[in-house]
Amino acid sequence: MIMGKRVLIVDDEQDVLDLLEVQLKSEGYGVLKAKSGEACLGILDKEKPDVILLDINMPGMSGWEVCSKIRFNPRTKSIPILFVTAKIDDYSQAMGKKGADGYIIKPFDTAELVKQIKKVTK
Repeated sequence: MIMGKRVLIVDDEQDVLDLLEVQLKSEGYGVLKAKSGEACLGILDKEKPDVILLDINMPGMSGWEVCSKIRFNPRTKSIPILFVTAKIDDYSQAMGKKGADGYIIKPFDTAELVKQIKKVTK
């Protein structure tokens, strides 16, 4: 694995942020965390992670809106986005696959998540 790849985790649930941070750091990834869409966009003003793990259901700005803003910004539009969400309906999955580079349903298998991250950060 290439060391030093950075993952931005965006989720309003602290336990999800902490769990993903521990798991990804154990795989050698650097981790940035945001508890809201607004915080995510603030981090992206200063940082350019290798991939973004983005929840859809968040208070304030939804993951859909955050994804749209990331894709609209010329500086961030090429950053791969993986939705990591509990939304399992067909519409959400179809929309997620249009706007993002992957769609992972919670609860997820860590090995599968890491496989998806590797796939989009080659």
